[in-house]
Amino acid sequence: MVSWAQDALDFFKGYYKANKEFIDNFAHFPSNHLSLVRKDGALDLYHGVLRAVDKDGKRILHDVGLPGV
Repeated sequence: MVSWAQDALDFFKGYYKANKEFIDNFAHFPSNHLSLVRKDGALDLYHGVLRAVDKDGKRILHDVGLPGV
């Protein structure tokens, strides 16, 4: 198992050296992000408010939550 893992790492290191620019820029594009956050801005998975930011981090949706929650 260790040998197999080492072979896989060696393969990827070689692949990365040969394709560095492609790998470093793969799926890299500016976009907006939407998330649930706590009051302090940290990620929340269940009870946070909705916040959306643009590609520069500027809020475009300001902490929308359920009334009374």
